[in-house]
Amino acid sequence: MSSSSDPHTGSSSGSGSGSGSSKGNSPNDATTTTTQNSLRHHAPPPSATATTTNSNGNSKRTRVLLSCAPCRSSKLKCDRATPCGQCAKKGRPEACAYAPRPQKQRPAKSMAARLKRLEGMVREMIDTDDPASTAPVQSDGGTGTVAPVAAAAAAPATPAPEAEAGGLVVQGQKATSYVGATNFMAILDDIEDLKNYFEDSEDEDEGFQDPFENVGPSEVLFSSRGVMKDKEELLKLLPEKNVVDRLMNRYFHSNSPSQHILHRPTFSKEYHRFWQNPSEAPLQFIALLFMVTGLGVFFSSFQSPHELESDSPMPAMDRFRQYRGAAGWALIWGKYSQPNLTTLQAFLLYVEAEFLVNRTHQMNCYLLSSVCIRLMLKMGLHRDPSKLPNISIYEGEMRRRLWHLAIQIDLLVAFYLGLPSMIQGIESDTAMPRHLMDSDFGEDSTDLPPSRPMTDYTQLTYPIHKGAISRGK
Repeated sequence: MSSSSDPHTGSSSGSGSGSGSSKGNSPNDATTTTTQNSLRHHAPPPSATATTTNSNGNSKRTRVLLSCAPCRSSKLKCDRATPCGQCAKKGRPEACAYAPRPQKQRPAKSMAARLKRLEGMVREMIDTDDPASTAPVQSDGGTGTVAPVAAAAAAPATPAPEAEAGGLVVQGQKATSYVGATNFMAILDDIEDLKNYFEDSEDEDEGFQDPFENVGPSEVLFSSRGVMKDKEELLKLLPEKNVVDRLMNRYFHSNSPSQHILHRPTFSKEYHRFWQNPSEAPLQFIALLFMVTGLGVFFSSFQSPHELESDSPMPAMDRFRQYRGAAGWALIWGKYSQPNLTTLQAFLLYVEAEFLVNRTHQMNCYLLSSVCIRLMLKMGLHRDPSKLPNISIYEGEMRRRLWHLAIQIDLLVAFYLGLPSMIQGIESDTAMPRHLMDSDFGEDSTDLPPSRPMTDYTQLTYPIHKGAISRGK
C-alpha cells in the first residue's frame, strides 16, 4: 500500500511502517525521508474545510481552505492564482494544487418541510374564493397578526361589482402594512428561490463579501433643520408645558383644514401621558406634538403675536421652522417608512406645514405628498376599512379622514404646479368620513353613529364638501 500524509499535521503512515521514532540503518532511509517530505509539501488535501472536534465528539467546521497545499504547509501567503505566485517563484507550478470545493450540505428535513408548508399557505391565500372565511394567522414570534381582506357585499339594487383582488393587513407592534394580492406571487417567487438555493450543490466562495450587502437607504426628510444627537436633545427644544398647552389650543381653535385628522380626546389623553414621562414617549407621538406646537406658533403669529413675543425672543417663523425640523428628526428616528396611524398624522401635518410656508416653491410639497400617499398605500388606507378585518371603528374612521385629506393636498399641489396628480392612477374604494364630532365616537366605540345633518356645522363640514369636489361629485 502506498504511503499517505496529513497536510495539517505533517505525519505520514504506510503499510508495515513502525512508529516515527524508530531508527534504521538501511541505505534507503534517506530516500524514504525525502519521498515523505515531498509528499508532505505537494499532496492535495482530502477536503476543503478544516475541522476540529469538541468535547462532545461532534465535528465542527472552523474555516474554509482557500490556499494551495504547498503554501499552506509552508505557512506562506497564497495569492490563490493558478499557479500561485509562491509556487511560480519556487519553480514548482505543477505542485500548486488547491483543495476540492466542499459539497454543500442539504438543509435539514424540517427546513424543507417548513418551506413546503409556507408555499402551501401562500397558494391557499391566492386560490381561496372567500378571503373573509380564512381565520387570522398569528406569527410564530407573536409580533403581528395577518388577517385576510373581506370581500365587499354587493347591494341587491346595484349591479354586481367586478371580482376584487384579495389582500392582507399585517398589524405589528410598531407598524401596519397592507399586502396586495400580487405580492403573494412575489412571495412564491422568493420561496422558489430559497428552494433552489438549498438544492444548489455549488457553494459560493465564503471569503468574498458583497460591498453592497446590508446597505440600505437612510431615512430622508426635506427641511429637517439642524442635526440632533439624541432623543434627549430633541426634547429640550420643546417649550414649557404651559406654553405648549397654549399653542396646542391655538392650533385646535384655528379652523385649520387638518384638525379633523386628530381625534382630540385621544390626542389629549396621549398628551397628558407624555408629560408624565417624556423620555419614554414614542418618537411618532413626539413628532406629532412638535407639529401641533409648530402650527400653533404659525397661527398665533396672525391671531396673537404678542403671546409669542413673551415666550421667546426668537422670531415666530424661526420657531415654527425649528419645531418642524424637530418633528422631521423624530419621524426619521422613528422610521417613518414603517408607519402606524400616529406616523401618518405627523407626516401629513408636516406636508401641510410645507405647503403653508412655501407657496412659491411647491416642489418639495409635491414630493412629500407623494411619499405620504405611498406610506398610506403601505398601510392600506386606499381600501375602505369596512372591507378590512381587525380594524376598529375608531381606527377605520380616522383612516378615512387621513386618506381624503391626503388626496386633497395632492390634487391642490399638483394643480398649483401644473403636474399630474399621483392619486389619479390609484384605485381606491375608501368612503368619505362621516359628519361627526370627535365626541361622537372614541377608541372604545363598537359602532359608528349615523352622520349628523349637514346643517350642523362641525370640523368635518368643510373637509367633506371639499372632498366631494375633489372626487368630482
